This record gives sequence, structure tokens and C-alpha cells, in this order.
Amino acid sequence: MSGYYDILGIPTNADESQIKTAYHQLALKWHPDRNLNSDESNINFSKIGEAYNILSDPEKRSAYDRFGDTGLEIKETTIDPRETFRNFIVSRQFVQDDSIQHIDTSIDKDIIMDLEGDTVQDPPLEYTCSCTLEELYTGTVKKKQFSKRVFTSESPEPIIEKKLVKMDIKPGWRSGTRITFAQEGDVHPGHYPGDVVFVIKEKPHPIFKRERDDIYCSVTLTLEEALCVPYKFEVTDLAGEVIEVVIEKVISPKYVHVIEGRGMPVYRGDVEFGDMFVRFDIQFPYSLNDEKKAIVRDLLSDVDKWK
Repeated sequence: MSGYYDILGIPTNADESQIKTAYHQLALKWHPDRNLNSDESNINFSKIGEAYNILSDPEKRSAYDRFGDTGLEIKETTIDPRETFRNFIVSRQFVQDDSIQHIDTSIDKDIIMDLEGDTVQDPPLEYTCSCTLEELYTGTVKKKQFSKRVFTSESPEPIIEKKLVKMDIKPGWRSGTRITFAQEGDVHPGHYPGDVVFVIKEKPHPIFKRERDDIYCSVTLTLEEALCVPYKFEVTDLAGEVIEVVIEKVISPKYVHVIEGRGMPVYRGDVEFGDMFVRFDIQFPYSLNDEKKAIVRDLLSDVDKWK
């Protein structure tokens, strides 16, 4: 059963990425707006859209693979190929933080610019989206309102429009992650609408400091506690779970205790986590009298090993 596969020029075992790529290329090639609205382009564009509608839907594709056209109810309604094209553009999303992520929640600008020519785009409107470290650990949904100016040829004064957008903040995102709502910015006649960009900003945390996927905290203890081990303490991670820690060796000022897998979530296929690093702030006495100095010297002279 290869009819729709032949239209898109893909094998019957093509994956989702191959289907989208083939549709992207063919839709650009045969879009009526690029072919003087010829009969041939309209026919081909319609066939391409119909094929993509079926093969991009797992349920419809499965029915088509098993029964062919008779397994589908696609003939009952007319599929608008232009609507398919617009939905394809709008549905494409990308994510990027300070190193590899970027999110584009609406328009594939390369396609639109290719279709519309060398249109000037207005500069983006940038806003800050502040998140707590807990929100960046678990993920959250943020709703933000912004205003944009819409200029028309009928009046020199712009129309001010307010818009509310919803952002799905993913677990593990970092400060600097950019969420872009393409073409939602200011509008000028003859210009390509500007983008609206929200930049994630991590709020300072009272306990933890984040360094990429790891988190750091500090525990204060006395010199007696550092020397007279075992030393027991508790730390609450970002998920709210209390971790009991026991350190058996003498704690030096430079010692750092690592709690594996209790840092920020990381998505590399499977969900992984960074680590938690615990530093120690050892409180030394301000002063010692001669008698106590002598006692300390006597005690330390018997220490078997120094590092």
C-alpha cells in the first residue's frame, strides 16, 4: 500500500521526521502562491496535503496501511491543503537554553520568508520570565500578558493590543532559555511582524546555588563537630525530600560531600539528574588562652596522620 507514500516520495517504513521533511520540501515546491496558482500546482499541493494528513496521524496511517482507502473516512470531509500547510508551520517548535536550547512556539519563519520574499521584520519584544529554582526543577506553567502596537495606514497612532500567553516551563531549563512567540510583536504595514521573546531568569535561592545541572549548598558546623566524627546532618532537596547524611571521616575546610542524583533534571533521551554538592563552613574559636593552647598542642601531637 504505497499511494500516499509515493506522493511524498518516502518508503512505507518512513519515520515521523522523514514524513515531515518530505512534506516540507514538496509543499514549498508546489505551493500555488509560488506557481502562479496554476491548476497543476493546486492539484499537487492538494495531494501532498492529503498524504501528509493521513501519514502524520498514527491512527489514520495504521488504518491506511492495513486497509488502504477503504479503512479511512477521509472522503466525508474536504481537507483544505492551505489549512494543512498553516497548521504544519504553526505546530513546529524548537527549544534552546544558554547553550543548546531555543523554543519557537508558532511560525516556521524560513518557510514564510521564502514564500513572501525579502520582507523587513520588526525587532523582537523581549521580556523576563522569572522562575524559582523549585519551578525549574519540577517544571511549571507560566501565564504572561504583554502589549503590542499595531500600526495601520489609516491612523498615525497605533492600536494597543494586549495578549495573554501560556508557557510550558520544562524541568531542568536554565537562566537564559528563550521562549519565542514568532510574529506576535509590533505590526507595521509592509513589515514582517516582530517576535515576542521571554527569557528565563532564575531567582536567587536561599539555600542552593546552581551551576549548570548541579546544585551547591553549605552546612555550618563547629570545629568540635568537624573533628569528633561521625557527623550527622539533614538536607532537604528541591523535591522536598529530606536526606540524612552521615560523615565518618574528619571534615577538613576544603572537603566537599557529593550526593549523587540530587541535582537538576537533565534530559538526554532518558531523564537524568545532576548532583548535589555540600560544602562545610567550619567555625573556629576566636581565641584560646595559654592553658587551652597547651591542651590543643598536646592533643594534636598524638594525631597519627596528617593530610
